[in-house]
Amino acid sequence: AEFALVPGPQELLLAGCSLTHEELFAAYVYVARGASNATDGSLSAPLMLRVEPGRSNAFVEVPAAEHVSISGKSVNITFAAAAAGKAWAAVVETDSLAGGELDRLQVVFPVAAVCSV
Repeated sequence: AEFALVPGPQELLLAGCSLTHEELFAAYVYVARGASNATDGSLSAPLMLRVEPGRSNAFVEVPAAEHVSISGKSVNITFAAAAAGKAWAAVVETDSLAGGELDRLQVVFPVAAVCSV
């Protein structure tokens, strides 16, 4: 996209991106004197970008256990997310937690889970 420049500091907002979670991207900026003179400008070095884990979505309503069946066969967990996407959940015995909490990979790939979705 083209952006009209004036001398001095600039700020560009690139919207509508499809940056994938945890992938590495490079952004570039090219400046020239005019649209008809777009071959003699300067190209920036790559600006390395990464969408960090956990930043692509967030909870607007924290997860809560609403109902655990008497038989112990199911649990209903409610929550609300800020954006559309994917969700994972896992139930583990607390004695199996080495560091006291699960990390995101243990929820996405629940090897030691009692149940998961």
